[in-house]
Amino acid sequence: MNEEDIFLPSHDSVDKVIEQLEFEAEDWSDYILEKELYDKFVEQTKNAESLTAISEYDLQLYQDAGFINNEGDLSEFEKPSWKYEIERPAQCILICDDIIGSPALANSKGLTKLAIMNRHIAPLNEPYKNRSAIGCACIFLTQQYSGGGGGAHGGIPRGLRLNATHLIFFENKSSDVMKKILEELNGTLDEEEFINAYKYAIREKHDNLMVDLHPKCVTKRYRRNLSQFLIFPTQECECNKK
Repeated sequence: MNEEDIFLPSHDSVDKVIEQLEFEAEDWSDYILEKELYDKFVEQTKNAESLTAISEYDLQLYQDAGFINNEGDLSEFEKPSWKYEIERPAQCILICDDIIGSPALANSKGLTKLAIMNRHIAPLNEPYKNRSAIGCACIFLTQQYSGGGGGAHGGIPRGLRLNATHLIFFENKSSDVMKKILEELNGTLDEEEFINAYKYAIREKHDNLMVDLHPKCVTKRYRRNLSQFLIFPTQECECNKK
């Protein structure tokens, strides 16, 4: 990982993350403007007739962009290129590891807002396909499921837990923790189904159960070790239904 992409879990680390997301949004907007100006310049300089039709305003823009020098001659320039391999706004993900009891969770409002509002963070000047902002997916790695409301006493804040789209569970021998999990997932998952999936998935060291709380198909709700779907006999695949 790049050093500039790593933030210590301090009281202002969330602000630094949002600042980086906004920088990515601005960078994409600048690139789109450069690309549009380049395309317009190429179109207006394709022949002598179009050259004579260039307005003074556009001429100034082309000079500022370095397409034309002060003498009015065409400069050597390259077509604008996006800094990433795929031409699209940056896709960002925030991974929070070992932040329990840290200043980042001591006041969890900013972090909770970032996680809940993730798709709307750092708006784009113009929508890109179905995206209106850079956005940021958030992943939280923790050894404690719940604790104090702000995280100071251990655990991820309730607001984050209740707004999760995916949960990954490793072996947990605490009956109280499992009871807490079942209470919060009540109404979202079938309790017996979840327990059976958990027992089946957690069989060897480092095994885990992944739960998709908003699956496109009921047969895709549970996974063992990310790669193996756990499908119950009573579930009917809906993947090919319109």
